[in-house]
Amino acid sequence: MESRRQQKVASLLKDSMATYFMKKRGDFLGNRVLVSILSVSVTPDMGFARFYVSFLPDKEKQAMVDALNANVRKIRADIAKDLRHALRVIPVIEFYLDDSIAHASHMEELFKKLREEGEL
Repeated sequence: MESRRQQKVASLLKDSMATYFMKKRGDFLGNRVLVSILSVSVTPDMGFARFYVSFLPDKEKQAMVDALNANVRKIRADIAKDLRHALRVIPVIEFYLDDSIAHASHMEELFKKLREEGEL
């Protein structure tokens, strides 16, 4: 269970990162990629922040996550400029691929197939 402070920091980071991706995603992902931040998790010591992201189009998702992680120092520096008055220290940022949407659609297909067969 996250504390109220962790939730506030996660919300600040998520908003700042969303703004950053709207402005500068073309720098390392290309302009035809939409990045969605599905959730942000901050450790209790506020030292690390994990961003769970999804991409449209879905092609080469892991390569895009790797590109974000390769440029994490620049991203963190730009986020620090935006949040300099709100946070004293910006957490170390890590990006992870969130495939929960793909998993949910796969489960929905399985349920649909079971309904058609009359087993559900």
